[in-house]
Amino acid sequence: MLADALSYKVKAVVAYADWIVGSPMAAITLSFKLAEIMETSHGFAEKDGERMKFKRFVIPRHSTVLRCEELITTSKTTEQVAEAIERDNPHRVTILGQVATAIWRPEMNDKRRWEPIYLARWIVRNWDAADCALCKQGSSALKPKEHWREFAR
Repeated sequence: MLADALSYKVKAVVAYADWIVGSPMAAITLSFKLAEIMETSHGFAEKDGERMKFKRFVIPRHSTVLRCEELITTSKTTEQVAEAIERDNPHRVTILGQVATAIWRPEMNDKRRWEPIYLARWIVRNWDAADCALCKQGSSALKPKEHWREFAR
């Protein structure tokens, strides 16, 4: 259902992509379904320490690639997927200037080099502790990855 809705948005902007490539892990299923709906090839990048790799697939020369994410906040993963394809794929391909995503959460100072195609948009702001009203009242600044269990209670 999510991929169906996203496919309508993608088709309005992107005429065709030879491949749709997702990032690990949550975007793999969404990108697979989007590729299936759009009747095109699918691949995914994998995390290798601090960077991405693209080793399981070979995209043919001159193919066009649409990246797909389930959620974008900082653009770091999105950029790393493009870098992995450019570095690891044996053939030169065209990575499209659009990225399909279910949720786009741009930061206030967003400096991306691509155009998002999204279902939902929610602007996110990160504060320095000195500028954070909650921190000034005694709240601790917590990073989601390290404190996910506490946030989910």
